[in-house]
Amino acid sequence: MDIDRTIRTTFSNISKLYDKARISYPRKLIKDIIDFAKIKKEDRVLDVGCGTGQATILFSEKGFNVTGLDIGKGMIQLCKKKFSKFVNVSFKQGTFEEAEFPNKFNLIISAMAWHWIDPEIREIKACQLLKENGSLALFWNYQRKK
Repeated sequence: MDIDRTIRTTFSNISKLYDKARISYPRKLIKDIIDFAKIKKEDRVLDVGCGTGQATILFSEKGFNVTGLDIGKGMIQLCKKKFSKFVNVSFKQGTFEEAEFPNKFNLIISAMAWHWIDPEIREIKACQLLKENGSLALFWNYQRKK
């Protein structure tokens, strides 16, 4: 399936509405990711396509140092307000393809966003940004019509 990556900033234009509508992720899923990745408190986590922080909050509450990355200016502005009291969370606006980071990560997560990244480089770049024995966790959430 081909994806029109030119529309990947669409949600940023409606960041407040997006934040209200987007559902969270099961706590059991987050526990399973943490257990599989064997990350410890204060380890570094990169949330690729963080949106308005639905996954970011679940990892930051557990004491991990989370960097949220999103292409959308509106998303990042909203996150900075929502997470202003969190000392272990930071945000960066930009694309995963072009973003640079001074340090490597123990875990990279992407919840509902990995498909927006250029498939030619996304896994290669993730490997470059991960520490030795680091993990990449990709997850989605689907809502079924009743």
